[in-house]
This record gives sequence, structure tokens and C-alpha cells, in this order.
Amino acid sequence: MKVIDLRPDAKLLKSNFDGYKLSLDAVPILRLENINKPHKVKLTSSEYSLSHSMLFNLHNHLVPDPWLSNTAYYIDSTLTVQRIQYDTQSGRLKPAQVVYKFSNNQEQTEGSYNTEIKFISEKYAVLSNGTGILQIIDTGDRQKIDEWKRLDSLEPIDKSFIIQDARFKIDKGEKIIHCLLLHIDQLDGKFYNIIDWITLKEESSTKKWKSSARRTLQGKGSLYYLSLDVHCTSVVYSSNHEYKYTFDSVNEIVQDVEMEADKPKEFADSESSFQWSQKGEDITINFSQIPDALKDDYHVKCHQSHVEVKCGDEFLLNSDLFAEIDVDLTTWTLENDFLQLNLIKKSPELIWPYLTPGGPAEVLAATEKSNQLLSSQPAPDLNSQMEECDFGDDGHENDEYFIEQLDATTHKTHHKIFLASNHPLFSITLRPGFPKAIAVRNDVDCCLWLQQQITSEDEWSLKHEGTLNAFGYVQASKRDRKYMMCSPDMSLAVISESTRHLFIYRDSYSTATGLRKRTGPQLLIGQQKLVALDGTNGEIQGISVENDAVLLLTENAVLCLQLAEEE
Repeated sequence: MKVIDLRPDAKLLKSNFDGYKLSLDAVPILRLENINKPHKVKLTSSEYSLSHSMLFNLHNHLVPDPWLSNTAYYIDSTLTVQRIQYDTQSGRLKPAQVVYKFSNNQEQTEGSYNTEIKFISEKYAVLSNGTGILQIIDTGDRQKIDEWKRLDSLEPIDKSFIIQDARFKIDKGEKIIHCLLLHIDQLDGKFYNIIDWITLKEESSTKKWKSSARRTLQGKGSLYYLSLDVHCTSVVYSSNHEYKYTFDSVNEIVQDVEMEADKPKEFADSESSFQWSQKGEDITINFSQIPDALKDDYHVKCHQSHVEVKCGDEFLLNSDLFAEIDVDLTTWTLENDFLQLNLIKKSPELIWPYLTPGGPAEVLAATEKSNQLLSSQPAPDLNSQMEECDFGDDGHENDEYFIEQLDATTHKTHHKIFLASNHPLFSITLRPGFPKAIAVRNDVDCCLWLQQQITSEDEWSLKHEGTLNAFGYVQASKRDRKYMMCSPDMSLAVISESTRHLFIYRDSYSTATGLRKRTGPQLLIGQQKLVALDGTNGEIQGISVENDAVLLLTENAVLCLQLAEEE
């Protein structure tokens, strides 16, 4: 496993950004009334986990078209796909247009999921009706108002699901669709996220789509990001719990279980045989008291990413390390029958979440825990005091989040990125046909990272594509937020509450109203707008952010906020 450190591009960071200035200019709002209400599934009494709440209540029912700007779609209560389009030339919101209707629909029952649309190319899309039906659709030329055609309908996993990601590929003339289907199942009294990776191929003779492979992953915890990699050879996800492959129809899953005879002989209760802590680049390991008969018979052997500590015939420690160390600077001492091992990190800035896989947690004094929390949390500037909203997210400051790439062939983790207590804020499609970009807080900013198109399938990385200035800080104070999104050009970001308010942040004010310092470099000022919606609209159930407009789907209307700047 290779650990990757997210290093933002300094050219995409603005150190002279001085916050947002509230603009009192009115935001023109176009309203499309008399629409069919969006299709929304309500939670039942048996669906009470946090994963259920996030999956159902935070579902975005308005799906933007990555290949066609200012256009979005939603599925209404009659399971009809409605098209919403904002005409930039006329400045008007076009009437909703029916493009497709589900046929042979199953009745929505307990265990159903929200419907979903995923556009996989300029011509194709996949739809789910929430009851286990996956439909492959030929959308034709979406710039026109052609009616969509159903190519095939399947029940890929015999369970209801929601489509989390879908990708279209052509390999040696074969049309292939990869889908990540998610459902929540209760096993042994606990709720688990079950991810089914389905590979569909079109038969050239019948033009029917058949399942050619199925892989299943399982894990607990919240999923903040889930996608296939660029080559569709691995799954990339972000969570606070690890996920593992439990089934693969192509490659057999080999469990890493060592035979007892091959295991090194260790002291009983090996988890408490040593304690460890870290401070900067130093790692200190303290071992339990060594028996008098063996205190002069110990051996320490260190490699770049492995350490062995042996006392007599017993192993005190024999395991791989989280990351590489500087072997030449490793020291150890034996005082008062206690052995202490001092390691030096090769990457001093990297905070180790663990010393060895499955080993004991880091031991910290109360004062050290407080100091580490203060030093790891972002602040608006060095002279300002910390605020309550800076300490983690909604009381989960003790959770450790990460981004992990799980390979489909080896079923092992190839790359991992540790995010400390800051989970990804949202994901967005920046380039049609590519995996979604991940928005991660970096100090007060929010950086957007996109998976790289790398020739070698063994390599994988994220590239810093853009920055939402100070957005990481401002979003932390919005406790009632429901949706967060940014425009494809990353010039503006939006935070939406569930009913009445929207907060809009643009990265720059117009030149005429910007602020300057009398001495020193010019300060960059962003623009903030607060939009209060009419209470008759009902709950906000979907959002699509364009470069100059925001489309909102509510219970009773479709709204378009016109954000084009007038110079």
C-alpha cells in the first residue's frame, strides 16, 4: 500500500484572499410552477441508521447533464423523466419537457430507494426505478427534444439499489458499462453498506446487455465519496471505516490468513506489550518490562518499513510500519528493565494514524491531545481565535477519514490518503466522462482534486484542479446545510439549506467595487449573497449549479437564480 499526501498546488492558492463581502444586490429568480412533484422515498421505521439518513435525506433529485450546460433532469412522482433547461440567450426558464417514462413499474414498497439517473456518454444513460430495475437508455441528441428510447432492462442484483457511479467504455469494439450499485443491509444486528460492481456488455448479435462480471464490497460507516477509477480497474471511496471485497465472479478472493505455525511467537496479550506515541518526526515505542533473565538478550532490526524487536526467543514486535523511517537515525535504549525504541519518520509532516496494522492506538497525555487538536484544526488566520465550528464536523472530530483505492484484481489497497478529521465536503463532475472531483478542506480553503489519467494501471494519484477560497471555513458554520456544490468552472460555490436560504459565494468582486490596501499588495475580496426563498416553494430537493445560474428543484416549483455579473 502506498500512502499519498495531498499537496495543494501553490499557484492555485490565494494567500492574499481577505474573505467575502456581502452584496445586497437582488438576485433575479425565475419560477416554473405547476410541476409534478419529485419522486422521493421516505424512510421507514426499520431504516434508522446514519447511512440511511444520509442516503435518503441528502439525495440530490436534480441531475445536471455534464455534456450540456444549463440543463438538468428529475424524475417525478409518476416516474416520468422531466427536462429542465435555462435558456441563456433569452434569459428564460423553458417549460418542463417529458423525455421518458418508466414502463412496467413495480410498486414502491418498504426497502425501495430513490430513483436515479446517471449520464454515461453524450448518447447513453442508465436509470434505476428504486425497486431493483436498471434500465439502459439511448437519449439520442440531448440538445434536441427527442424522446429517450429504452435499450434494455435488467435486475442485476435481485435487490433494490441506488446508482452511485456508472461509466461507459468501448474495449476492442465491445460496448461496456460499469455500474456501482449501493444498498444498505442489516447483518448481525448492524447496518452495512453493500456495493455491487456490475459489468455489462452488449451482445453484438442480439443487441441485448448481459452481466459479465459482479464484484461485491462491504463496509460500515458513512460513504462520502464512491467512484470507479479512470480505467475502471478499481474502486475509490472515502469513509471512516474500511471496505473489503466479499465476492468476485472473475478473480478469486484470497484471504490473508497465516498459518499458526508460520506466525512469530509473541508474548501473551501482544496488544499491550508496547505503547507508542509521536511528536513531529519522532516516534517513541516503549515496551513492557522485560524479564530479568532476558534483559541482556534482545535484538532490534529495522528496515525502511518494517521493524523486529526480539527478546530471547520471543518477539515483542514483528510487523510492517505505517510509513517509511530513516534506518540510520534509529536508536534504542534499555533502562530499568524497560526497552525504548526511537524511530525517525522519512516524511516529518505526515501524522501516522497507526504504528502497525491492527496494533495498539497511540498513547497521548491529555495536554498533548488538546495541543494536537488545536494544531491540526484550521483557523481563518494566525491572529484569530478558534471558533466552535472549526473543531470537527457535527461532533465527529474524533473520527479519522481517508480516501482509499481498492484494486479489482488483487482485492488489496493500492493507495491511501489520510484526511484526519475532515471528510470530503462534496463531489462534482468537472470533466464529462471522468470520475467526479473530490472537494476536501485544506486549512480554511476547499481544494478540488481530480483523479489522473495515468497510462500505468499500477499508478494512481489526485491532481489539484482548483480552489474555493475560504469555503472550508464558511461552510463549517452552516449547521443547517443540506447541499453543497460549486460551478464547473469553480468560480462560485453554493450552500443550500433544506427550505428557505441559499448562500452564494463568488471568488471575486467586480473591479469597480473591490477593496485595495493603501500599502502593500492588493487584497482579493470575494462576494457573498444571501437568497431567502418564498415559503410556498416547499422543501428544496435538488440543486444544479452552473457557471452563471443555479437551478433549484423544490416540492412545488423549479427555480432558476440568475447570477450573471453585469460589468
